[in-house]
Amino acid sequence: RGSKRTQADIERTSGRTGL
Repeated sequence: RGSKRTQADIERTSGRTGL
C-alpha cells in the first residue's frame, strides 16, 4: 500500500497530502 512512501510523505508534509 506504500508504507515507505506514505510514511516519508507524512513526515515531510506533516500529514498534508499523505493519504
